[in-house]
Amino acid sequence: MSLKRGGNWDRVTLTGVGDSPDAMLDVLALDEALRSLAQIDPVAADVAQLRTFGGMNVQETADALGVSTRTVNRKWRFATAVVAKAMNGE
Repeated sequence: MSLKRGGNWDRVTLTGVGDSPDAMLDVLALDEALRSLAQIDPVAADVAQLRTFGGMNVQETADALGVSTRTVNRKWRFATAVVAKAMNGE
């Protein structure tokens, strides 16, 4: 297989991922944390979703939201702090 088509990639499976009840609780807690963040700061919530689930970097996120990279960095720091605090039950 050619390198251009991922010839050096290792295949992995996701068997067992999310099978434990604790994993489901974490997903639910994350969803709730993101919903709370959206009420506090909708732009920060958008940044968190695009960076986390969309796989976007800072520049791509800034372009998608029509804001500066500085704003994305600031909102990302805020979002991660709020979500981490919520996930720790604080």
